[in-house]
Amino acid sequence: MTLPDFDRITTDRLPEPEVLFSLCQWMGLAPEFTSLLMEALPALQADPAVAERFPRDCHHYRTCSDYEKFRPTEAEALSFYYAFVHFASLPTMRNQWLARGIPETQIQITAGEFDRWLHRYREQHGVWGFDLINWSSVYAQGRLAPLGRLGFEVIPFPAFCHLPEKTGTTPLLQAGDPVISVHIPAKGALTPADCDHAFALAREFFPRYFPEHNYKAFICVSWMMDRQLALYLPPESNLIHFQNRFQPAVVDNANDDSFWSFIFNIPKRPANLTDMPRDTRLRRIMLEHIEKGNAWQIAAGYIPR
Repeated sequence: MTLPDFDRITTDRLPEPEVLFSLCQWMGLAPEFTSLLMEALPALQADPAVAERFPRDCHHYRTCSDYEKFRPTEAEALSFYYAFVHFASLPTMRNQWLARGIPETQIQITAGEFDRWLHRYREQHGVWGFDLINWSSVYAQGRLAPLGRLGFEVIPFPAFCHLPEKTGTTPLLQAGDPVISVHIPAKGALTPADCDHAFALAREFFPRYFPEHNYKAFICVSWMMDRQLALYLPPESNLIHFQNRFQPAVVDNANDDSFWSFIFNIPKRPANLTDMPRDTRLRRIMLEHIEKGNAWQIAAGYIPR
């Protein structure tokens, strides 16, 4: 394996074409994605406004804890501008992980998640682009590792979650406690065996490489944690198997946005449900549940260490 010249990937300026090409090869990006990025580079390099803002945006991307509140414009998404902001973070992330002893292959796998985000944009908008800077920044800041079928992120237990109250007991988890957040990328079946393997990898990975994060539990905040799904799906379904790994937790001010985002590829519930497609089981379930006068809500679960 030939490594890119990481010293030439900086937050001061956009990369040169040969550096970008070698980085794409290292990340394992498909040729079509490499071509998209190579074609996008000259226009960005020719824009004086990009040269002026690039260092500032790179710093913000690497350091800002509330970056998820930021949303790129359509023009920024179509230009792939924030893809290059993301790429500028990879040498720092790589150095930090190498210092922890994390193998190069795991770093490459983590960086290579980028192509899924391009697919996601096309699914939602019908064209190629990149706007998931809120999500990719978690990778750039070295907090998340894809391990097998799942992703695992080092976080404090969020203040918007809490465990069901039990009289006379202290909850296992309180806001700020170290936990590992579990993410479910859209990449095929969620089989129990694959999930078992992913959790086994995580239980080895984090004590070895993040020993200071003495996590108390795995948590998952997701539309998949809504226990109402068990009213419609059989107990042997992969989703219910996954859900049943976790004990229920509560999400304050929960809404149904992620259902629409992940099941229908739209950001929020539309005003009219009549024309919504019912071409998958989950889509039919979701709409029929609402038509019965019910509501879906993002929920949470936890697995004690």
